[in-house]
Amino acid sequence: MKRIAILSVLLLLAVFILLPGAGNGKYNVSNPVVADGSPLPWPPIPSGNTVLTADGSPLPWPPIPNSNTVMIADGSPLPWPPIPNTNA
Repeated sequence: MKRIAILSVLLLLAVFILLPGAGNGKYNVSNPVVADGSPLPWPPIPSGNTVLTADGSPLPWPPIPNSNTVMIADGSPLPWPPIPNTNA
């Protein structure tokens, strides 16, 4: 009895998914978009001196902050943002 109930629910879901849509919904399973198999075109080659090269070296270290400003990673989360005023 339990097996029949599960199978009937699965069959009902399959029917609802595979039936053609009555309107223009966001997803139309009965009319899928077909891929033509051709790859995307190559991106355009940058002009001038704007070419980036991957030389394998890591990014430079960020600048050391002034002695007046100290950032401490204490592990506590950031505070909640202020609640916007809706009385305007």
